[in-house]
Amino acid sequence: MSGIVFRKAGDCLRMLRKACRGGVPPPDNRALKQSVFIETSKQYRIFFDTLPFGAAVYKVVNNKDTNVNDLVFVSVNRCFENVVGLKADDIIGQTYTSIMSKGRYECRSDDKLLRTECITSPTGQTCSEMYLNRIDRYFRVFRTTLGEGTIAMVFVDCTEQKKLAHQLSVIKSDQRMFAGSISHDIYAPISAIKSLVSVTLNCSSGKSDSPTGEYVTRIMSSLEKASSNVEKLLELIKLPLQEVKWQPINLSAMAGEIMDRLRMANPDNSIETVVAEGVEIYGDLDLVGTALSNLIENAWKFSANVSEAKIEFGVTDNEKCICYVRDNGVGFDMQHADAVFFPFKRMHCERDFPGTGIGLTIVKKIVEMHNGKIWVESTPWKGSTFCFCINKP
Repeated sequence: MSGIVFRKAGDCLRMLRKACRGGVPPPDNRALKQSVFIETSKQYRIFFDTLPFGAAVYKVVNNKDTNVNDLVFVSVNRCFENVVGLKADDIIGQTYTSIMSKGRYECRSDDKLLRTECITSPTGQTCSEMYLNRIDRYFRVFRTTLGEGTIAMVFVDCTEQKKLAHQLSVIKSDQRMFAGSISHDIYAPISAIKSLVSVTLNCSSGKSDSPTGEYVTRIMSSLEKASSNVEKLLELIKLPLQEVKWQPINLSAMAGEIMDRLRMANPDNSIETVVAEGVEIYGDLDLVGTALSNLIENAWKFSANVSEAKIEFGVTDNEKCICYVRDNGVGFDMQHADAVFFPFKRMHCERDFPGTGIGLTIVKKIVEMHNGKIWVESTPWKGSTFCFCINKP
């Protein structure tokens, strides 16, 4: 949302600059030229006054005593009057520092607002941020050159964005603390119990077929499952804390490598694999690798016991780059399709298809972190197709 607002502010500056420089060719008739000029000025004034942001036009002046550039207000709109709490008649002719940096209008901002190279730069728009303590609001300030010695600024209120950013920072901090708590308070005791159970099993001379040995073996198996679940849960919790590092990714090569790895790890499974060539996207290499691995490993697991098993990776829409992982495995009833991405929700008996039940939840989160979406189509005993798209920001 904030990006849309700031883009609109940039568009307003470009339109303002064009209006000031004159977008209509001068007519030959002098009277007509004056009429066009007056009409254009009226339109510019209406446009300027109805901007949804505070806007001001300045002349650059040099203070000979301090040899520092300052700005003199030439024109302001109604929103800007609300920002500083003054009427245009009290602002025009005054300097920027006298209005914005003293008394009850004092503001904190970076020094870019008055730096000579920013004011006189012909390179176009620059941007900075300021805080106006009179009204306790933050503003993103966009600046552009209108002509020699004249600049315009648009003041976009970004207070809510700042608050949301702060709230997001607090949430991420809480997530880090929670992840650390899980790791220390849950995972560590599980590891300790596993060690004690292992010692107990060794003390019973490794007789796992005895009643005691059988119980100990079951306990160890349950601890292994709990440990794996905690690891996956930690992975899920830490995902939102990661920054997406965008780069080109060859998904075809990645899918082929994953399938080769699974084939080497499961030489007894004769599963046919098909990989479409030339599928490339932008995304985070590690995150996308995790998501694609989960999808292909799932397809492998649910197709392993099917005759003439087949797994495909391909694209359904080249323009939108909608990719899919398809198998002809056991599938599931689409009545439960919404639950397939929930943590610990299973479509099949865990005894037949072991796993943590969090893999697809992680896949969905990774796809959403890439501004994309994922969905599934499945038929019992005919297989499943997981489709996903990843959108570059």
